[in-house]
Amino acid sequence: MIRPSLVLVPILVEALAGQAPLLDAAEVRAYRAAHCWLQELAGGSADGSTWAKGSERRFVGVDAAGAPGVGLVDGFARGRPMAVVYYPRRGSLLRERMLMANSYGEVFLGQRIAGTPPDWQPAPTTVAPESAPGESLALLRASGRAGDGTTWERVTALEADIRREQRVRFVRADGGSFEGFECCIGSSRYRWHPAWLPLEDGAALAFEGALQVAGDGEATVSGLAVPARGLRLEVRHGTRRAVLDAGDVRIEDGELVVTLPPSAMVEVERLDQQAWAVEALRQFAESELAARASAEFDRDGDGRGEFGEPAEVVPANRLDQLDHIDGLWHFQDHVFRLDLPRAPDDREQRFVAYAWPRGAVRRRDAGFGPAAPPGAGELAFAVDARGIVFACPAQALLANDGGQPLPDALSDAGLGWRALH
Repeated sequence: MIRPSLVLVPILVEALAGQAPLLDAAEVRAYRAAHCWLQELAGGSADGSTWAKGSERRFVGVDAAGAPGVGLVDGFARGRPMAVVYYPRRGSLLRERMLMANSYGEVFLGQRIAGTPPDWQPAPTTVAPESAPGESLALLRASGRAGDGTTWERVTALEADIRREQRVRFVRADGGSFEGFECCIGSSRYRWHPAWLPLEDGAALAFEGALQVAGDGEATVSGLAVPARGLRLEVRHGTRRAVLDAGDVRIEDGELVVTLPPSAMVEVERLDQQAWAVEALRQFAESELAARASAEFDRDGDGRGEFGEPAEVVPANRLDQLDHIDGLWHFQDHVFRLDLPRAPDDREQRFVAYAWPRGAVRRRDAGFGPAAPPGAGELAFAVDARGIVFACPAQALLANDGGQPLPDALSDAGLGWRALH
């Protein structure tokens, strides 16, 4: 059974009370990797990798002749100014900041200038002050603007090891084994995913590792972890993920305890399809809102923008990823439909887009075949003109002769709609 993760877990760890985390969840891996590089630079033994999953990495330094340059690997001359920059991968759905560490042991968080192309990469001017001469590498040593317009904030607290010990206990309601299970308290590549349970800030520290079996139906995981905002919890075993809700996580005797219900484990492929369906609705709503704001469509000439059809507002490169069959759009084993009013005055105010599980596996060049009814645990989704995505049981939404959402289905409170965080 697939259950939506819709509620933030209301927990506060006493050890973190009153301390605001410096990092967002998506920035933790870059922080860890940067400290590993600083350890190596100091001649010590790093306790991890200088690679950060989900981030690109570039080193900036000078060669033997003193010329500044950028490289994928740390091959620059020692004893001269150096820096490493971690920045979001192309196409990242998140809004994480860049992180820079330099050979002086200083750590910065940064933002690129608006309008930076998707294939942007750091240059020597990215880590140098605006006034620095171009023929040599002078590193930025304080908060400010770099030569290419990047803004950096030096965060001295991040120059120390901010990790803390954390222990989390896991319980299986069916008493089964935790052999081969892993957990991650951190960040997903998706803005929403049914297998990533949002935790309230202060609920836990960022950490990932294998569970250690502690008895029948019990396990623990412990180690050094990093304070961060916006953390989410994932429990995995092979190709399956646990779908949890707020009631499955609690604080007991000052310890975070996670209970896995018997029906919690679901194949990750199906969960990823749901995550992509939600992301598609979010991006569609963003395109609609941008089109209305720019008044790209003003059919009645009153100076107020209107919402448009998918083919009008969705960028061509995204539209190419969808199949259009019998007036409906298909993507990631979900069917999409836009309900848009006919009258221009109404198009200025509202739209609703739906997505529901197709129920049949798509086969390239072989059509789609008949749709099977959605299972009891499947979800359907909708987004409105506010850009809010909602979820409800798919069986409830499609329980009609047409096998599609009825008009104004989003306004039917009896369907059990819940807003997704």
